[in-house]
Amino acid sequence: MVHPGVRKPSWSLELPSISDVRVRAQRAARVVGRIRLRDVETVSMALVAALFVVYIGVALGHALLRPAQIPVITVRVQPGDTLWSFADRFGSPDEYILRRVDRLAAYNHLPAGSRLHAGQVLRIPVENPAKWDERTASAQ
Repeated sequence: MVHPGVRKPSWSLELPSISDVRVRAQRAARVVGRIRLRDVETVSMALVAALFVVYIGVALGHALLRPAQIPVITVRVQPGDTLWSFADRFGSPDEYILRRVDRLAAYNHLPAGSRLHAGQVLRIPVENPAKWDERTASAQ
């Protein structure tokens, strides 16, 4: 029933007739019927090949982006040793000493400003491990 002066909204939904639905379903069935098994296999193989290429790319990316392994020496702490003394002894002179101390503490999972105890073992990353051995590391 249409009331005078009331317009039909522009967003109204018009449902297709049963015959329209039947025609569209028949067209879709013909399209699906034209797809051969060979086409499906080709698409499947292309998809597998694309996934393999992506996998190889990700694997190579991780391998290339992995940081280089830094050689590490272990040192047993002697009485009077501090993180500062180890950072000064083993660190690069081009790097600020406080930064070296912080990195050494973080590398050994120590809180900043922690005290070392005699007998404690520290792992110290060094550029040239042949230059340092247990005797020279603790004697310097």
